[in-house]
Amino acid sequence: MYDAGIEFTLPRAEPPVPPSNATLAHEANSDMRIWPFPAQFAPVEGAERSLAEHCEILLAGETALSGTLLSFEPARKVLSLLRARTGATETVDMSRVLMMKLTRPVGVLCPQERLEPRTPQSLAQKYQMTLADGTELHGETVGSVEHELGLFLYHPIDEYAVERRFLPRAAIREQQIGDRLGELLVKTQVISRDALQRALKEQDHARGQKLGEILARTHSITREEVALALKRQETMPVVRLGEALVQMNCITEDQLRTALDQQRQDRKVPLGQLLLKAGLIDDQRLRQALTEKLGIPFVDVSSFPAEIDALTRLPEDDAVKHGALPLYVEHGALVVALADPLNRDLVSAIGFRVQMRVSPVMANAEAIQSAIVKHYGIGGNPWKSEGGADIEISSNPDDAITFSSDKHSQTSTEDLLSQMDFASVKDNEDDPQVAESDNSLVKLVNKILIDAHRSRATDIHIENYPGRQDSCVRFRKDGALYDYLTIPHRFRNAIISRLKIMSALDISEKRRPQDGKLEFTLPKQPKLEFRVATIPTTNGLEDVVMRLLSGTTLRSLEKIGMDELLTTRLKQLVAKPHGMILVCGPTGSGKTTTLHSLLGEINTRERKIWTAEDPVEITHAGLRQVQVNAKIGWTFAATLRAFLRGDPDVIMVGEMRDLDTAHIAMEASLTGHLVLSTLHTNSAVDSVVRLLDMGLDPFNFADALQGVLAQRLARRVCGACGVKEAAGEEELQALASEYCIETALNPADVLERWQTQAGGDILLARAQGCAECANSGYSGRVGLYELFAADRRTRALMQKKGAMEELMEAAKAGGMATLRQNGIEKIVTGLTDLKQVRAVCG
Repeated sequence: MYDAGIEFTLPRAEPPVPPSNATLAHEANSDMRIWPFPAQFAPVEGAERSLAEHCEILLAGETALSGTLLSFEPARKVLSLLRARTGATETVDMSRVLMMKLTRPVGVLCPQERLEPRTPQSLAQKYQMTLADGTELHGETVGSVEHELGLFLYHPIDEYAVERRFLPRAAIREQQIGDRLGELLVKTQVISRDALQRALKEQDHARGQKLGEILARTHSITREEVALALKRQETMPVVRLGEALVQMNCITEDQLRTALDQQRQDRKVPLGQLLLKAGLIDDQRLRQALTEKLGIPFVDVSSFPAEIDALTRLPEDDAVKHGALPLYVEHGALVVALADPLNRDLVSAIGFRVQMRVSPVMANAEAIQSAIVKHYGIGGNPWKSEGGADIEISSNPDDAITFSSDKHSQTSTEDLLSQMDFASVKDNEDDPQVAESDNSLVKLVNKILIDAHRSRATDIHIENYPGRQDSCVRFRKDGALYDYLTIPHRFRNAIISRLKIMSALDISEKRRPQDGKLEFTLPKQPKLEFRVATIPTTNGLEDVVMRLLSGTTLRSLEKIGMDELLTTRLKQLVAKPHGMILVCGPTGSGKTTTLHSLLGEINTRERKIWTAEDPVEITHAGLRQVQVNAKIGWTFAATLRAFLRGDPDVIMVGEMRDLDTAHIAMEASLTGHLVLSTLHTNSAVDSVVRLLDMGLDPFNFADALQGVLAQRLARRVCGACGVKEAAGEEELQALASEYCIETALNPADVLERWQTQAGGDILLARAQGCAECANSGYSGRVGLYELFAADRRTRALMQKKGAMEELMEAAKAGGMATLRQNGIEKIVTGLTDLKQVRAVCG
């Protein structure tokens, strides 16, 4: 249970139930108050209480306040605020408040989802507000809580957290949250687009009637309604369709005999279709006859959500042959949509094929054929999750796998493994195997990839062990490996083969390592790409390591964790028209993200920017990006030579791997181009020494180099469970002493500066552990940086190939803060702890 820690006069209510509209009063036995949450969400478990919240308040007249919210009493129409600048407590009249927001993100989940919690971004809906002073507000919220005193909104920050906002009732003139009724019903597939248009047209002629009332009368049938109709059908007397139409005076006896004579000539055409084509009845009268006299429901299959369990029971060939669409399974019967549900021979044939009882319902013949194409797709390999997501899996390994909905990962891995176990075929008594084309295996592999993306993992490791030991799947997240899934040994060969097929690799080659690429396409999201590497291990087995390449977006320098001073100095360097700027660090330290952030600062229409990357991970408009391919000789060096003939202003090289590439980059920087690249070195100064040792000319290199940025990624203390405690004097002195190692700085001066910046006690973050961070105490990462900027003194040392110690001393004298010093700065600001800084800085 999470408590925002504010004196708040709403009655205590356990999330996810919203607060009642009862008279508001203080709780006598508690000085903590619950900030309400929308009904479908609850705070992440294990979140710590806090004593106060930082907030921003918009007042009438477009004025704003910010500070620490001490009390919030909308019933008394007041709130109190501790102003950050003055340190004074200020009482604000609620009648002046237009909107208040608490800036600290709070992690929430939707626990009602049966198989997998939904995240805020997946349930966000737009809102529009007109405030009392005419101000227009637009945004997104994952839900809302209506109260007599005001409206609570929850703005999604990312996949896991929301920002809380409150608008007093008197401040709201007009509001619209979410889609309008008709659009919402279409989006959720309750009705079709055509049904909505018909209802809107009817509303034009009957303005006094609400759209909801019209839709309630004309909307497509639901699963519950189908079930009730089928239950009624069991108790109704057996009546033929023709007899029912005659009884209802829809057709005459002569018209029925004529239609039956025609049907005898072509048994494939249902009687109902013959009567429709002859114009003797219309579709509405036919539906009425089926429902009233025969008890057969009519289903609009264009919007009815067919289930995977039903689709997989009837193969595609049989569905096309019989014009039958399986809808769902209930009480041991398969509900199937047919154009002629009274054709007993057809119903019996389908029942024999699926080996279960069939309950037929009626649907339009053309709509059934369209729905078969939609649900089965080309190739006859349906995969539809319980949430309604279609996944079309192409037989061509070069094609991407496409998901038509974001509800594609609701089948649990345990269920899929059970299905694979059931489908296993015994090649011999001791080693049952499952084929790589097995439907459950395909879904399991897809789920592994999707879950890796959703959990923000950077790598997937599939490890196979000798004998009958189970295989292990692990995700690397925030630099650490976590166990994700254990897979029985008998499935390991099929899983490896499936991944090889998806990555266009040779499934018969197990002795040599292979590299490939695997692609996914998700709706309304960027394409996901995985770099796949297979590595042979002992006993003829193979491991697979996949790196998620996609999903990274362009971020500014401020948003990747750089402080203001470092950001300013980097912007000054990248604004120069020529020279060389390098970013160094180990694999996975965020070098590519930083390079693209730098390019984002100078990416204008006046500049031509070429990039050579392997692979291309981040794209943004204006860049001309090239994927190198060493297998065909299209190396970094070859690409650089081509760029120089392409009239560049700026060149970005993914990595300087050899002397040839480094030499061409240096020459390009000396001839009026700005060159950015990366190196795998341990520190900024080490990069300088490494390039000089490789054989670059010291004088040219000293003139070309503008600066080197070294960086690391340290794990961030979890925002949901981490606590901040006042640091003891001994602990702070130890940190200050470590900060000043090998410098002329005085620890007492450094400590005094930290205390001035904190405005009082220095609060250090302590890792705890909760469900959100997998009990590790850490969630996300924070960047540590070290900027070596070339100046007159360091250039002179480079020209004579000075020792690393000399260059380091000169850089520190010029104001360079080391990685460790930057890490300690992050510690005293409460972002990480000493353990993590030492882990990445040595």
